[in-house]
Amino acid sequence: MKKLLYYMLMLVMITNTFAQELEFQATEPFIDSYAGQVQWVELDAESNTKSALITGRNSGSFDTPNLGSLKLFTYDLLTGQGTEVFDFGVYGAGSSFSVFYENGYVYIGFTAQVIGFDPSGQGLRVWRALRDGDANFVEIFTDSTIFSNNTITDIDIDDDGHTDFLVGGASNFGFTSNRVLHNNGDGTFVMIAAPTVIPGTNSNTYQSGYLDDSGRKHLVVTGGLNGQSFGYVYENQGNGVWVQVYDLGTGLFSNFPTIEIIDIDNDGLNDISVASLGGTKIYKNLGNLDFELYDNLVTGLPAVFQGVVKYTDFNNDGLLDAVASGLNSGPTASGHIYFQSNEGPVGEPGSLEFVNPYQLMVPPFEFPEFNPDIPLRMGQTDIDICDIDNDGDMDFIVNGSYGGGAAGLAAPRTYVFTNTTGEDNDQDPVIETNPATNVDENSAVLNASVIVGQDLNVWFRYSTASDVSCSNGTFVNGPDTINENESFNETITGLNDNTTYYCIACGEDTNGTVAEGTVQEFTTDEVMSVNEFDKNSLKIFPNPTQSTISIDSSLPIEKIHVYTMAGQIVGRFGNVSNIDLSAYDAGIYLFRIHADNGNGSMITKKIIKQ
Repeated sequence: MKKLLYYMLMLVMITNTFAQELEFQATEPFIDSYAGQVQWVELDAESNTKSALITGRNSGSFDTPNLGSLKLFTYDLLTGQGTEVFDFGVYGAGSSFSVFYENGYVYIGFTAQVIGFDPSGQGLRVWRALRDGDANFVEIFTDSTIFSNNTITDIDIDDDGHTDFLVGGASNFGFTSNRVLHNNGDGTFVMIAAPTVIPGTNSNTYQSGYLDDSGRKHLVVTGGLNGQSFGYVYENQGNGVWVQVYDLGTGLFSNFPTIEIIDIDNDGLNDISVASLGGTKIYKNLGNLDFELYDNLVTGLPAVFQGVVKYTDFNNDGLLDAVASGLNSGPTASGHIYFQSNEGPVGEPGSLEFVNPYQLMVPPFEFPEFNPDIPLRMGQTDIDICDIDNDGDMDFIVNGSYGGGAAGLAAPRTYVFTNTTGEDNDQDPVIETNPATNVDENSAVLNASVIVGQDLNVWFRYSTASDVSCSNGTFVNGPDTINENESFNETITGLNDNTTYYCIACGEDTNGTVAEGTVQEFTTDEVMSVNEFDKNSLKIFPNPTQSTISIDSSLPIEKIHVYTMAGQIVGRFGNVSNIDLSAYDAGIYLFRIHADNGNGSMITKKIIKQ
C-alpha cells in the first residue's frame, strides 16, 4: 500500500445564486485500479462505518498484476489511511460486482473475464459475511462460466423474498446471454435461466431499482451492439412475472452505458439517468412507469466514454448535483461537478438543468512539490458516493486510468475526494497519548502523536492520581513546536519503584485551543532486595501458550502483573496458579511475579501468547 498523500485542492468560487464555494481534499489511501468498480460497503450493521470494495486492473504493464484483483479495505477517519482486510483471490480485469444486505449478512456477487489465464480466478462467485464489523467472507457459490463484456445487478427475480443476482454478457450460453444466481434463502445459490422476456447482454448494462410504490425492484436494460442501441424498462409484477413497459429509445446510447436510478428532481419518484458516449439522458418519472426524456441538450450534462455520472447534493442547497468522470473530447467532459439549477422551466426547483461545471483537480504523478495540480480526467472509471467522514457533506471515491486504456499504456489511480466545504480550515488540534515505554524502577519515556494541528506547543503531565489533566500533575515540557502527523516523547526520572503512574499528552495551538490526549497508565518496576526467586524453583508452562498457563512456585505468591512489551499493564492477579490468556492478543507479555515473603522478592518472565 502506497504512502498516503494529502493534497488540498483549489478553492473555487461558484458565482451563481444556487451554488457555493467548494473545497475538496484528495487522498490515495487504497490500491490503484481501473477497468473495474468501486463501492463503499457497510460491514457493521450497528454503525455507519464504511469499507471500500475495489476491483479492476492494478497495473499499467503487461505483467500478472494487470490481471487485477478484488479487495476490501477499511478506512481510518483520523489518519485517512486505508488497510486491506480481505483479498477475494480472483482476477479483477473485466469484472463487475453487485452488493446487497439480507438477514444480517452482506452478499457480494461477482463476474470476471480474463481469457487465456488460470480459470480459478475467473467465472462467477458469491461471497457472504456477517455484518459484525469483521470481514470474514465465505465463498458460497462458484461457477466457471465466463461472461465477457459483463454486467450484474441484485434483484429478487422470482419475488420469493430473497435477493438474487442477474448477470449478463457474452458466454458459452450465447453471444448475448444472461443467467440468474438464485438465492435459496439458506446461504446457498444456484444458477438458473433468466426470464425469457429479459434480453441477454453484450456490452450492455442491467440496473435494478424502485420506480413506483409497489415495493418491488424493477429492471432497466440499456446498451449498444453492432452500431445499434436500445433501452427498456421491465416491470416486476410479482411471482416471477416480468413485462416490458417502456422503451427508452433507440440510437441514444453507446456501448457500456452506466445507469443511475435516483430521485433527481425531488418529486418523490426515482428517475433514470443513462450516461454514455451518446450523451447523458435523464428520464423523468411521471408515475405509473411512464417517463419523459430530458436529453443532454436540456440537462447540460456531458457525454462520457468508459465513464459514469452519479448524483448527490454537494453544496447542500436541497437539489441533487452531478459528478461525472470519463473520457470525451469536450472541454468539460469529465472530472467535473455540475450543479442543478433552482430556476426550472416554471420557476420551480428540480429543473433537471445542470450548469457551472466545477473542475476537480488531483495531485501530479511526479514531483508534487514542483508541479501544479492536474484535472481529474480518467477512462475506464467508476464512482461511489457517501458521507465517509459523517460531517454532513457528501464525499466520493473514484478509480480509473490516465493515459491510454490498453494494458501497457494505462496509469491506474484510486482517489478519495473528501468534501471539506464550509469547514473551518483552522481545525481544533487533536493529540493522542501513546503508552509509556522503557519503564524501569525510577524512569520512563512518555510518548504522544499529533493527529490534527500545526505549530502546537506540547507538554506532558503525570501523577500517581488518576485525575491527571493538562493543568494538573507534574509538568514536563515538550519540543518547541509539533505539527500534524508528528510524534514526540520525553524521558522522566526520579519515579518511585513499584508505583502506578498516570500520564497525559497536551497541545495548544496559536489560537489558544488546548487538546488533551487520553490518560495512559504505567507501573514502575520494583527494586529487588534479596531475591529468593533466584534460588527457588518457579515454573510457568506451557510457554508458548494458546490459552491457559500454569504457575508452580515454591514461594507463596502475593500478586502477578502482566505487561505488554511497551510497558502497558494489561492484567492484575492475586495468588493464583492458573491464568487464562485466551482473550489476549497474540504477542509477548511480561509477567512480574511478586513473592509474599516479606522481603520484596520479584521475578519477571516473558510469556509468548500464540
